[in-house]
Amino acid sequence: DSTQVVLWKDGQLVDSKTFPSGVRNLCERIASEWGIGLSDAMKVQQEYGSLVAGDFADELIPLIERNGKGNHAIKRSDFQGKYTEYFKTWMSGLLEEAESFSKEHKVFYPHSIFSGEMVQTDGFVEFMAQNFSRPVRIGTPRKVDAVSELLLDPAMIPALGMFRWMSQQLPDHKKFTPPKGFMQKTLASAKDWFFAYF
Repeated sequence: DSTQVVLWKDGQLVDSKTFPSGVRNLCERIASEWGIGLSDAMKVQQEYGSLVAGDFADELIPLIERNGKGNHAIKRSDFQGKYTEYFKTWMSGLLEEAESFSKEHKVFYPHSIFSGEMVQTDGFVEFMAQNFSRPVRIGTPRKVDAVSELLLDPAMIPALGMFRWMSQQLPDHKKFTPPKGFMQKTLASAKDWFFAYF
């Protein structure tokens, strides 16, 4: 339903922003174009959505209409043309928003690292380079201990990265949290007294 942009500068988290435009918007266009339900459009997008130009010959995509009209099929070549057009329009809007956001923080030449469901689309990196003249990378989790299913799922990369960053920041944030336990409270009081009088 949305896309989150996280801005880093000099290894520090600067800011984040959520834009109300996600994969759902792309699927809503598919649903509207071919008169199918949103959940079916999502399945079609996952199964047949590709950014690689190819010769699909007479390959057909089955569509399910759940409003009593029955099932039908469309040519994959027709779908491919519309899909890449929708994807380009959708991504153009996101990139404009992200660029404006980075300029607010005086980051003028950001490196673009993508994660999430859409990076799994065939030809994503090549499509971005060809249509937006921008080198992009797909984020991968590093130095995180987790089961392989999580590490390989692009949708989990932002959460794993944030978890790793927070665990590294923990020692710095401990000084802002109140001490717990008798010994910690006593040491904190002694430290405060020492700095107050010396």
